[in-house]
Amino acid sequence: MLSYSRDRSGAKTVGVMNISQVTELRLSSKTRCPKGSKALKLVTADRVWVLAVPRSEGTVEQWLKAFQELQPK
Repeated sequence: MLSYSRDRSGAKTVGVMNISQVTELRLSSKTRCPKGSKALKLVTADRVWVLAVPRSEGTVEQWLKAFQELQPK
C-alpha cells in the first residue's frame, strides 16, 4: 500500500493505493505537474493515479524500477 496526502508535507494522509493492483506504468508529458516534476501514471482497473516525480537525475527511473519490483510475479 502507498499512502498519499494533498501536499508535500505529508502531514495528513488522505488515502491509500494498493500497489499490487497497478497494471501499467507510463510517463506523461501532457499532464501538468509542479515545476521540476514529471507525471508518472499508475493504471489500475478502477482509476489512473498520477504521481508528480522529481525530474532529478535517475529519480524517474528509480520510481519505475521500485514499482516494477513491487508487482506480484
